[in-house]
Amino acid sequence: ENNVNGVGDGYTGTFGKEAVASTTMTAPNRITAFQDAYVRKTIDCLNDLPNVLWIVSEEAPPHSFWWNDHIISLIKEYEKQKPLQHPVGYGEVSVPNPEADDVLYNSNADWVAPLARVSPTRSCGKGEPPCKVNINDSDHSYFGMWNDTPQQNRTYIWENFMNGNQVLFMDPYVVWYPRQQRNLCANPAKGICPAPHARYDNFRDNLGYVLRYSRKLDLARILPHPELSSTGYCLAATTPPGVQYLVYAPSGGAFTVNLSGNADSRELSGEWFNPATGRTVSQRPIASGSTSVTFKPPFEGDAILYLSDKMGKEK
Repeated sequence: ENNVNGVGDGYTGTFGKEAVASTTMTAPNRITAFQDAYVRKTIDCLNDLPNVLWIVSEEAPPHSFWWNDHIISLIKEYEKQKPLQHPVGYGEVSVPNPEADDVLYNSNADWVAPLARVSPTRSCGKGEPPCKVNINDSDHSYFGMWNDTPQQNRTYIWENFMNGNQVLFMDPYVVWYPRQQRNLCANPAKGICPAPHARYDNFRDNLGYVLRYSRKLDLARILPHPELSSTGYCLAATTPPGVQYLVYAPSGGAFTVNLSGNADSRELSGEWFNPATGRTVSQRPIASGSTSVTFKPPFEGDAILYLSDKMGKEK
């Protein structure tokens, strides 16, 4: 009723259990030129900044595929004329089925925010689309995380990282968020808590722990190799120089690692990392070359094992 300009295509549908009215384009219409101008103006204002990621939409309705593809193409073409080109993202589309992520993978986006709790090791789509960077965000691919334990929460981070994916955290921080009991505190003032909720401290810490190990790893060479560990979660660069293995054991306990890829059988130094406490424990050097080496964490719960032939050189 407040659309005084009378611009729209009159689409009415449902979003979850709620009835909504919105503009959902399946082809250019009267509003397209206005939106395209807005996108170009936004690029004009922000193109000189190096720390920008574009994202077209999030939680878009099911009929928005044409529009998302149109905006992605517009951004890419317009930025070709500019000094900087930024990665363009495609957010989760509200289609309640497992194939919804295929729409993202088959698009022309550079990165995607999928529905899958843990994204696959490869998400390249069909035909010619480029392979995508997966950025799983806790408000969509892990909706309801506040109902799980801290270990289940951090497992989400590490399993995605071991598959070569990234994680974003929708952190309520100091915002009082009683809906679904996401963030509760005593005596909030105007919707703001006295301090960040400690409930999410371990999750925040583990985002930092992943960053720490990402800086140890040779990210130009290392790849997901789930087949090399009985846990199913392993990043590895198996050929010297610079052999590295990072293994995650979500359930802890004994597991095996295939170290046969290291042809010269050089010795690997190692360490255990406890994601619950942030503490590191040394692992005795291991002779490489075996197809099945058994490891057992020196603590209970989920565990990280890091093996490298250059531990002594690392800072």
